[in-house]
Formats: sequence, C-alpha cells, structure tokens
Amino acid sequence: MNKTKFFFPLIIILSIISFIFYDKINKNFSKLNKKYFNEMFVENGNAYINLDSRIEIISNFIIKNELSDYNLHKSLEKNPNISHRVTEILWPIKRNNNSKHLVILKKEINKENIFCKKIKQINEKIYYCNIK
Repeated sequence: MNKTKFFFPLIIILSIISFIFYDKINKNFSKLNKKYFNEMFVENGNAYINLDSRIEIISNFIIKNELSDYNLHKSLEKNPNISHRVTEILWPIKRNNNSKHLVILKKEINKENIFCKKIKQINEKIYYCNIK
C-alpha cells in the first residue's frame, strides 16, 4: 500500500512535466540524427559533434595522408574554432609554421601568390598545397 502512495503521485508528476514540455522535447528529438549517434561511439568521433564541417574535413585529410606536420593558412587559423579544434583532434601531429603541408582556402592561393608544388582539392573551398 505504501508503494502505491509513492508510485501513483510520481507517475502523475512525470506525466504533467511531459505534457508541459512535450513540444520542446519533440523538437530536440527531431534534431538528433543517425550521424550524431554513430559518431558518439566511434573512436574520436565525438570530437566532430556540432562543429564546423571544415574541422572534420581538414583533420581527416591530414590523418588519411599521414602528414608528419601541417600548417593552416592564416585565413583558417584566425578562426579559433577551427584552429584550436584541428590542433586538438590531430594531436600528436604538430602544427608547424614552417611546414610544407599547407591547408588553405582556394581564394587565398591566388590572392597571396603562394607557389605550390602540388595542389589538391580537399573539398569545394579547402585545398592542400605542398609548398616548394
């Protein structure tokens, strides 16, 4: 009998709270997707959750190509969200200002007359430049 006196009011309270916040709960569940849950359980996958997609693109490129070090062009480096997170994710691969492996925005290559021995497109805006 004592269990029902406790259990019944608890159910009522939870039902009322659910009813009050139903709309908010429903909106948040709709924002979650498969990619979010998959990345939670992949090694280092949670580093990319809710981040600028450029972070994942740059990090994956450097890892996939087994670069010993890298440099971010100042156009990418001035964004602390990108520069700090890329550095954090890629550790122990070091960011080096004298590196021949430069990650740069396409428009910056032409603007600054950077001479690349090899240019490779990473995505539509980000390029890899192997500096001479």
